[in-house]
Amino acid sequence: MKFRVSILAVSVSIALCGGSPDASADYSPFSFQVCNKTDTPASVAVYYTDLAIAVMWHAQGWWVVNPNQCTVIGSFPKGWFYYYAKSSNRDWVGSNPDWAICVSSSQFNRADFPGSNTTCSADDKKVFTRNFVETPSLTWTLD
Repeated sequence: MKFRVSILAVSVSIALCGGSPDASADYSPFSFQVCNKTDTPASVAVYYTDLAIAVMWHAQGWWVVNPNQCTVIGSFPKGWFYYYAKSSNRDWVGSNPDWAICVSSSQFNRADFPGSNTTCSADDKKVFTRNFVETPSLTWTLD
């Protein structure tokens, strides 16, 4: 079964949740760090937008975080930020199926524009954790 994820629907739901562009908002970057407290390597994917530039979403993965280590994944614009991780024996998923994002089994870097659709298999549709980031850094601990 294939799934079609509408970026327009994601953009509308984000706007309804207070994620629309705001001239007074702080879109400066924050640092995203992942700490892996498990015994197996974990792979991390992110989904984010830079509303200061355009309403375009970016899906990127996979960064590997080795066991019992912390890794800075990168700097991303403050605002709504989605993240997901997997290892050989578990997934770290979000709680809301509306936040499902299409990923690839291999490394990927995709731009999604409003009104575009991304098609993927059920195996490649993952529920991400969502967080509104307003601080200079965010650390996610996998345990």
